Amino acid sequence: MKLNNKQKAVIEDYLDTFGIKYYELKQEFLDHMICSVESIITEKQIGLNEAIRIAKNDFEPLGFRGIIGERQNELKKYYRKVYFNSIKGFFKFPQILLSLFLFISFYCILNLYSNALKAAIILNLMGVFLIIIESVKLFKLRKKENQIVLRTDKFLSYNISIVMMLPQSLLNFINGFKESLDMENIIVKIILAIVLVYSFLSVIVFKKLAKKEIQEVRKLYYAE
Repeated sequence: MKLNNKQKAVIEDYLDTFGIKYYELKQEFLDHMICSVESIITEKQIGLNEAIRIAKNDFEPLGFRGIIGERQNELKKYYRKVYFNSIKGFFKFPQILLSLFLFISFYCILNLYSNALKAAIILNLMGVFLIIIESVKLFKLRKKENQIVLRTDKFLSYNISIVMMLPQSLLNFINGFKESLDMENIIVKIILAIVLVYSFLSVIVFKKLAKKEIQEVRKLYYAE
């Protein structure tokens, strides 16, 4: 038995009672429920509401919330793997040449300032600004039909935290010892230069991954 639009709307209203806020998961659940309900009604010759209750058992034992949590964790692990694999690539030939160039450049720049830490913080903020510009493009794709696109949401939340917060946290940690550290010390400047290299490599990786993510999200959810 094929469900009509009114019956499909009943199933969608049923799913709405579970507060499913992610667009692609709701569509996935809805498609599955429709197919399952059609099969159950055909096989058991029962009413729509009873068939809906039976069809929901397909999502047990995790349930809708459990499946959402599982998918969130999967995406987080996936983005973590992709991100760190991309970073590791900059320590292999020939990309390591860029890493060395950045390190030497930042070290030389820091030597131009009496307060190397302050200079490092300013340079890192430049990287943060570039991340924010790129994030705006993705943020525009974060919602579809008043629902959050899960993969875009998790891409932004994970990558922004690791790209923006980690270098800043390292600089803040160093800043906590600024009274006892000699900012003219070569070791301190080397550490600051390494933090800046990581920061700007992260920017490069983020821009590359964000571009790919934008293309995939547009293709999956915004194609005409």
